[in-house]
Amino acid sequence: MSITEILYDFADETISAGCFIPVILAVLTAALLIREIFIKGSKGNKILYACGLLISLFISVSVIGNWVLQSADFKAALRNDECSVVSGTVRDFSTPSALGHDTEHFTVDDVYFEYGQGGSVGYCETRALGGVIKGNGQQLTIHYVTVDGENIILKIEGERVESIKPTGE
Repeated sequence: MSITEILYDFADETISAGCFIPVILAVLTAALLIREIFIKGSKGNKILYACGLLISLFISVSVIGNWVLQSADFKAALRNDECSVVSGTVRDFSTPSALGHDTEHFTVDDVYFEYGQGGSVGYCETRALGGVIKGNGQQLTIHYVTVDGENIILKIEGERVESIKPTGE
């Protein structure tokens, strides 16, 4: 008897650590700018660091703001049952290690999904790094939204399995 459980739920996600890289760059640039101001560095260095700081802050606000806005929209879609849902068997599964590409992809009932480790929003954990999608033949129910032609996985339900015997992956 198989027990269906929630394998992934975007509603439980918090901001990705990768979103903070621009913030770290902004802090480092600010530290360099402050250092230049207090040690009376050259005017050229001050301008360079000030420009770097502004660019880093702009990127930080853009990246984190985009993540926060998309996350709020996606969580609302889950909460209000506004997602598309597909149930069926994983087919055409391909993982980065199998074919040398950097994304994992598969279909369920002719709906195509593709993601890579470090993706910004939604499910992006590859099998090699402990992802819950293990391969062809796995029975899943996937809740997703389509943005710019890309199906973004927000929730995965199915039986938790450790591995699936490869069948032509």
